[in-house]
Amino acid sequence: GTGNGKSTLMAAGTRYILEHPEISKKILEYSQPIEFTFDKIQSKGSLLFASEVGKHLRPRLDNRIEAERMAFEHAVRNSLRRHPGVIILGEARDQWTISAAIKAAQTGHGLYSTMHTDDCAKTFSRAVSVFPAAERHSTAIDIIESLKLVVSQQLIKSEKGGKVALREYIVVDGDVRDYMITKDWSEWGGIVRKLLDSDQVTGQSFAAHAKIRLEEGQISEKTYQSILAKSKTENKNFDFTQD
Repeated sequence: GTGNGKSTLMAAGTRYILEHPEISKKILEYSQPIEFTFDKIQSKGSLLFASEVGKHLRPRLDNRIEAERMAFEHAVRNSLRRHPGVIILGEARDQWTISAAIKAAQTGHGLYSTMHTDDCAKTFSRAVSVFPAAERHSTAIDIIESLKLVVSQQLIKSEKGGKVALREYIVVDGDVRDYMITKDWSEWGGIVRKLLDSDQVTGQSFAAHAKIRLEEGQISEKTYQSILAKSKTENKNFDFTQD
């Protein structure tokens, strides 16, 4: 959701690529607005080109509303003509943007983006449910074949002052992909939740990371128990079907 540091986490990943001495990538970033600049980073081999969607780059359409709707899709299509090593997309916010992102991934490009969801399980559901019902099955297959990693983050009050990040993530490797592709997409959220909580995948649930934060002294026992209770409730009551 909003205010949980998604853009900051993405920026940290961008900085990692720029500063890593053994990585040489052409990074194309498309955001609205541009929140972070990297002018002072001394990169060894990578280059970053940032464009503000709707300002530096926008589709040539007379209809302003239609131009805004198509802006991020246009950005992804623009990136593919520029031979990128990495594409950073500020937000995967609708079916057109997600479709373009899938096509970029299918052509072998690494693409990173954000989505307004609460956890990894809901991210899978959200990515498919924005499409018309008739397109969801085929789109779900394209999504699961393109995904490599899903990360969700929450910022919570720290006992040491300020806030501390809780992160949930799942690596979508061959085993996870092969299993999920045999199930209907409406079941994926529940499957992801169960896999994370049973430690059967390379990943980490919010509850597991909260335990680590508790042991580090970053959060209180009360906060930990609250996160644990919320996790148990969601596991029991989560409905992943979409009309």
